[in-house]
Amino acid sequence: MGMEMPIVMPRLSVSLIDRRTAALLGKRELSFEDVVVERKIPQLRNELLDHIRDEETEAKIDEVKRGLAEEYEELISRLASVSAGLTPLAEKNLRIHLGQLDFLKQKLQDEVAIQNSTQFNQLSAIENALLPEAGLQERIYNPIPYLNQYGKALVEDLLALPMKYDNTHKIVIL
Repeated sequence: MGMEMPIVMPRLSVSLIDRRTAALLGKRELSFEDVVVERKIPQLRNELLDHIRDEETEAKIDEVKRGLAEEYEELISRLASVSAGLTPLAEKNLRIHLGQLDFLKQKLQDEVAIQNSTQFNQLSAIENALLPEAGLQERIYNPIPYLNQYGKALVEDLLALPMKYDNTHKIVIL
C-alpha cells in the first residue's frame, strides 16, 4: 500500500487531588494507591464500623432474644394444653417480639454510625474524589468544576507539568 501508519500513543491518564482530599488522605494515612489500586475504603469502612459498635448492648439484646424464646417455649406448651388454637397466636407473638428486638438492634447500629458520621463521611469523600462511581476521575468528572475552582490557569499549569506518555497513571495534587 505504501502508506505510513500513524503513531499510536496511549492516552495520558491523570487524577487531580484537591487540597481537601489530600488533607483527608494524610489524616487517614492513606495513599492514592491504597484508595485506587487496592480499593481499601470499603475495608476501612467495615473496620470502623466494627470498632465503634456497641457490642455490650448488642449482646444484651441477643441475650434478651434467647431468654424470650426460652420463656415462650414454656408459655406455648402451657397454652397448647389449654387450646391448640392458641399455639399459632403465641408463635406469631414471639416472632413479632423477636422482630422488634432485631429492629432495636439495627436502630442501635444506625445511631452509633450517625454519631460517628464524620469519619464515614471522610472515607466517602476520599472515595468519591478519587474513585467516582468506582471509576477513574477522567472517565467520570467534567473538568468545568475544576476550572471554576482553580481558574483558566489550571490548564496552562497542567500542560507545563513534565508528563511522559508511558502508560502510567499520573497524580496531580492541586
